Amino acid sequence: MNSLYKILSRRSSALLTLLLATTLYGTATNAEQENALTKPTNVLGEAFRQGSDQLLYRELHEYAIDSNGELEHQVTYTQPDGSAWAEKQIRYHDRATAPDFELTDSLNRESLKVTVTESMIKVAHTQTDKTQEHQLDSKSPLVVDAGFDPFVRQHWQSLSHGNSETFFFLLPRREKLVELRLTPQSCSDFEPDHYLCLALEINNWLLRMLVDPIELTYQRDERRLIRYLGVSNLSFPGEEDSPQVDIRYRPVTDTATH
Repeated sequence: MNSLYKILSRRSSALLTLLLATTLYGTATNAEQENALTKPTNVLGEAFRQGSDQLLYRELHEYAIDSNGELEHQVTYTQPDGSAWAEKQIRYHDRATAPDFELTDSLNRESLKVTVTESMIKVAHTQTDKTQEHQLDSKSPLVVDAGFDPFVRQHWQSLSHGNSETFFFLLPRREKLVELRLTPQSCSDFEPDHYLCLALEINNWLLRMLVDPIELTYQRDERRLIRYLGVSNLSFPGEEDSPQVDIRYRPVTDTATH
């Protein structure tokens, strides 16, 4: 079967398409989530090639509260030896599930900027110093990039009771919205009383038969994403297709990545 990412994106360049592997909003506890001015705990993700112990890259999620009391979210991607890969700046404003973001991929010399308004989405893609700009009408419920994690938390009770939730997800390089479905599933490697396991798939019965879902595991007590199983959102030099990865997330108290 083909991967969900491959069917949706059909990438033609090495830009980070940012489907889901970096959609962390933080590891805030329930008490922290009630206080918009509380900085979430920083998170480190380590991406391994599925079925092996080969480390492919790391992603460090750091959070801060700016002078206006708004949450700032920075993601730094590094190669296994610590050298730079890419950086992303995320601004949530008052739209937790549909933030603005700007990504710079230094390894592939590309950038992507997304700006969201109440009715419109603007996408600017720069490659080899050439910028292409597009805009499309918004749909509801809308999820953009790291807004996926707040969406899960907003629908936590429904998902915990076995219900599916659908939403429109932005594919910025394709300049389109695709309808996805989030469905609870049995946990194969985790105790279901302590973890919530979810499958992310296309909300189309025919395509679902052709595409592998993305598998996500959340810790129930903190509602924190701890594992991602699916195709990488990074393009790898020398590889035609992005590899299938197993990303394991953990909170960190400083910027140490080892």
